[in-house]
Amino acid sequence: MQIKRLLVFTLTTLFCLLTLPGALGYLAKEYIERGIYLNNLNTALHLEISDYQQGWFSSSFNLTASVLDEYEESHIEISTLQVQLGHGPVTVINRQPGIGAFYLFTQRKTDTSKQPSLIAFARAGFLGNIQLNLNLNMDSSDSQETKLQPLIASIEADYEFDEIHYRIHWQGASSNDQNSGLNVKNLRLAGAIERKDDQSWQGNTEFKAEEIDVPNLPLRIKQLTFSIHNVINIEESAQATHLIILAKSNDLKTPWSHWQNLTLDARIHRADLAAMSAIYDLIEKVYLEFDSITDEYAQLEYMTAIQTLTPALLSDRATLNLNQLSFYSPTQKQHKRLTGKIEFPDLPEYMDDHLLSLIAKTKGKIELTEEGSEPQQIEILKGKTSINNKTLSQSLFN
Repeated sequence: MQIKRLLVFTLTTLFCLLTLPGALGYLAKEYIERGIYLNNLNTALHLEISDYQQGWFSSSFNLTASVLDEYEESHIEISTLQVQLGHGPVTVINRQPGIGAFYLFTQRKTDTSKQPSLIAFARAGFLGNIQLNLNLNMDSSDSQETKLQPLIASIEADYEFDEIHYRIHWQGASSNDQNSGLNVKNLRLAGAIERKDDQSWQGNTEFKAEEIDVPNLPLRIKQLTFSIHNVINIEESAQATHLIILAKSNDLKTPWSHWQNLTLDARIHRADLAAMSAIYDLIEKVYLEFDSITDEYAQLEYMTAIQTLTPALLSDRATLNLNQLSFYSPTQKQHKRLTGKIEFPDLPEYMDDHLLSLIAKTKGKIELTEEGSEPQQIEILKGKTSINNKTLSQSLFN
């Protein structure tokens, strides 16, 4: 009897090992196509698979990434990867065995600075989860002036991509070139996204930076933590988006201000995050048109994006509750703290891309507390800012 049971168990195991891989291969293709469909629907990066070779134990295909050139009305190819797809139920990745329905593996070596070498693998389990790991070695050029450290990313999701958790860590970059100085250390991005439907997502994101120093801008950030909680909604009709924005930084220097010991706690109600698509347009322009993100023409593109993004994000009667903005000003050697509320207007569609129109119709009241002084009342009305009923003649933040 025991021999019969052992024989039945052995035959059943062999049957599953031989028949499951083929069935899982077809299932894997459906999930890959679904993921590509959702990506193309919600991002500016267009993905396409071709030359799909379906096998019983493994398959292969080419994955092409491109961006849309609005002027030529065609897609510009960024990269094409050859992807190997293995079918479970037992998978081996980097010599590590595991139980999974299927796995992907791809790698690319390149000598061009815009296309880093890449190693990527993913494993899908029977319990409805997918794990994706990417390792980009971005220092692919022979230049000794700029050293780019690897970027490591991991993503966990369910089969339908209804819930996604992600982590990205870039160790940084450094440059010895005096004309284009750069020093970046330990950038981390982590968060979760939940899909309500094909047009609507919500979640939270946290960004941390140990140091970002670009003297030519000038820009210097040290020990920054920035988080956005609650809703990320890309549906154009979504007018009820609520955000919680928290930030801390030991040192933040920009061309316009220099703050130390910065703390920000703000709530934005009725923001329209469909405007965030402007960020995709900006990334596309910088990637295609400029060799460096610090190019003077690229900086003009940044300012143009701010001109269009800010009104689209904050119009339609959005409100900003500033629970706290506190910092130390090295130039004035004072601690400052601002609290209050700002109400943004409902702009007509033809005015949505004008920052001056937004400023002219914005109103609000903010209390400014400076070390050693009485609190001051700041009022924003009809494009003018006043302190204690006197027109403001200089910036508060310097």
